[in-house]
Amino acid sequence: MTCRYAVIPGSIAVALMIAAPKLTVAALVLVAVVFGMTAWRCSPEEVLSEIRRNRFFTIGLIGIVLVAIASSGWHFSSDPDYEALAKVLLIFVIGVLAVFAVAGIPKATGRAVNALTLIGFALGLLVIAIAATVAATSGQPLWGSFYFDPLTTLNNSAAMLALFFWPAIAVAWRLSPRMATVLTVLTVILLSCLSSAASVTALLSGFTLLVGRRFLGRKFAITGAAIAALLMVASPSALNWADKNWEEVPKLSAENPPIVKNSFQHRLVMWAFVAKRIEEKPYLGWGFNASRHIPQEEYRLAPNMEIMPLHPHNLSLQTRLELGVPGVLILASLVFAVFYRLATFTDDGWKSGVAMAAATGWLFVANVSYGMWQSWWIALAFLLAILMKIALAECPRTPN
Repeated sequence: MTCRYAVIPGSIAVALMIAAPKLTVAALVLVAVVFGMTAWRCSPEEVLSEIRRNRFFTIGLIGIVLVAIASSGWHFSSDPDYEALAKVLLIFVIGVLAVFAVAGIPKATGRAVNALTLIGFALGLLVIAIAATVAATSGQPLWGSFYFDPLTTLNNSAAMLALFFWPAIAVAWRLSPRMATVLTVLTVILLSCLSSAASVTALLSGFTLLVGRRFLGRKFAITGAAIAALLMVASPSALNWADKNWEEVPKLSAENPPIVKNSFQHRLVMWAFVAKRIEEKPYLGWGFNASRHIPQEEYRLAPNMEIMPLHPHNLSLQTRLELGVPGVLILASLVFAVFYRLATFTDDGWKSGVAMAAATGWLFVANVSYGMWQSWWIALAFLLAILMKIALAECPRTPN
């Protein structure tokens, strides 16, 4: 009965997270506490079994943390960001504990979580639809500030919709395929009306992995995992190979200022700048969270536009830039291990495909939009893993 009463506030909390993504950190802490209170029900054998199933995931995260800590010793400045490092470490610990604690929750709690996931996503969809309508018709957003397009204030929420869609659709499909179809159509329409191309592409990438895993089997999924890991390692070289003109990052001048017409062009110029900085410290990198401190004043694209605002907006490049070769190799191994696990944990192509779709969406957005050390973005990854794990636990099997 308690779980039933928690569905309504839980649904509202999910909707609020979609509208205000930075609440994900508080949500992760709450989930860890609530689930942790039931984890004692697990026997030692169950705990060890859960650890063994997720050992590569845990080892990979520990490896990233250790390299991040070590990189503070070779940080290019004399003032490494220890406070940010401690915050990231704390979120990693809470996230891992929360993921492991899922194994100990009762079935009633799992059903309640699935209900609040579906209802909360639907409420979030409605809230963002209203906010988008107001912004498009009045030219003023309900929250946030903007330069040219008021819809850009909803970009973070668009990413949340594209990612929370997967656990919601897993629950909806079990209840009613027709409901799932309607929810899919509404989500695609709304995301198409927003200004976040990354979110639309993330959703399409997820659908591609889902269809591929469902109909082409494990080999397709494992091949995709290997390609993703390889691209993470090769991304700096790929940038310079694709267009040698990117090697000369433009400098701002009064006579001939660089022109960046949209965010896509800004990304290309920024990534070119990052690729050149990687070449300056190719092996060990610049140090944890060094992106925001790398000198770049002479490379401004405009008086009010930095060439790299705070971070590279690319998980692969930021890892190589800050943590060097050790960091990017560990991260690539972690990505492969996670995707391999999702591709092989079941013979059910639907379950495996939906799980891979969620991970693919997160990884895509991480490589075009956000910083790898942003607290809410890290917390979102753990929350997404938890919701997917619970949503798929009761999914019916479908022949591969």
